[in-house]
Amino acid sequence: MASRAPTMDTTPVKITIAGKISDPAFHKCVTAVRHLQEQHPEVVTSECLQFFETQWEEYIKKTANKLKGIFYHHAGNHLIMLNDSEYIGNGEQFATYILNRFAYMDNSMSVVYERLAANQFKKMINTSKTRKYAQMELSFNGMAQTVYFELFNDIAPRTVANFLGLCNGAKRSDGESLAYVGTDVHRIVKGMYLQMGKITPTKKPELGTSIYGASFEDESFHVRHTEIGLLGMCKKNGVSHSNESQFYVTMGAPLTFLDNKNVIFGRVIQGMRALKLVEKLETTNEKPNDPVKVISAGPYVIGQ
Repeated sequence: MASRAPTMDTTPVKITIAGKISDPAFHKCVTAVRHLQEQHPEVVTSECLQFFETQWEEYIKKTANKLKGIFYHHAGNHLIMLNDSEYIGNGEQFATYILNRFAYMDNSMSVVYERLAANQFKKMINTSKTRKYAQMELSFNGMAQTVYFELFNDIAPRTVANFLGLCNGAKRSDGESLAYVGTDVHRIVKGMYLQMGKITPTKKPELGTSIYGASFEDESFHVRHTEIGLLGMCKKNGVSHSNESQFYVTMGAPLTFLDNKNVIFGRVIQGMRALKLVEKLETTNEKPNDPVKVISAGPYVIGQ
């Protein structure tokens, strides 16, 4: 008598794939779950969450704090779980699960997903219609570290233009050069924020240090201070509409006392670890004892 083929488990399952957009293994898992959902729509639903580096690190920390147990020990740049709580683990463990349950196997060469990850990351950075990107290199403790920013051009376009203009270097109406290069991280409020971008003109400080000359308006309070790594504009003595060049990066959250007062116009997407090293520097009256200099700045674009 011929044996029957094993029957597939038809219990509905939600598969969550989360990971860094630049991680090839994340994209391999996403490809697999989309195929499974197409082949077994009555069984498989999916959620695919892609993150930049900083946001991934925060996601995995929050997930571990919420779900506890084995999630605390998870390492790597992607995570797979079932039904919002059941730990599967990484891509290799997911491959075993889907082979056993769905008889799915992907024998594609690793270079396929390496290219896919690189192209997806490049596409997000270079072709976004709502965001712009910038990079800033900091020098401290004898080393140089680059921080990458995503700028919310859809929410605060004039603030973003000012930030990018000062990253590139600009001329004031009287010919005075204004630029972030050469400025310092001049204030460290541990557990709260780093403050930087203080440009000191050689003459006529009353003309201001923004690309618009003097202070410019608060554009939007839409984004709240709910995460670390947010990029916000400083004010002069807390006065409304007094934005110029100084900005801060949140190192703690939430910072509700800044909501509806300071404009958030971007976030760190890579380099948060470098900023955490800066935060740990010794200070006197919140000023770093050793200089933290901006040595280069400009737009972030991925080449061909």
